[in-house]
Amino acid sequence: MDAITHLWDEFWAFFHEGLPHLNLIQGLVIALLGGLMASSLGSVFVIALLAVVIHVLADALIPVVMNHAAFTLPSLDHAFWHYALTLYVAYLIVIMAIFAIKSVFAAVRG
Repeated sequence: MDAITHLWDEFWAFFHEGLPHLNLIQGLVIALLGGLMASSLGSVFVIALLAVVIHVLADALIPVVMNHAAFTLPSLDHAFWHYALTLYVAYLIVIMAIFAIKSVFAAVRG
């Protein structure tokens, strides 16, 4: 039992280290659109992955458009994969919640 709680604590520590780097407005807009596009539970996983790609590309393109900076993609190091995994879990949770709410309203509507 101690091993399971240790792994759970390690997961939450890993997840919480990546959360402060998220842009909440950008994330909520992408998640809302992804949640509304989801048509089945299986599509939620794919849409969450696409949301991560869109988020990373938006992070790279926003400085180009707003500040006329040079376009640079992020380096694929440990910090990037940590950020991408945190984004995926966050998008998966939010898109799944939006999909569940959408499904409940669709079932009530008939």
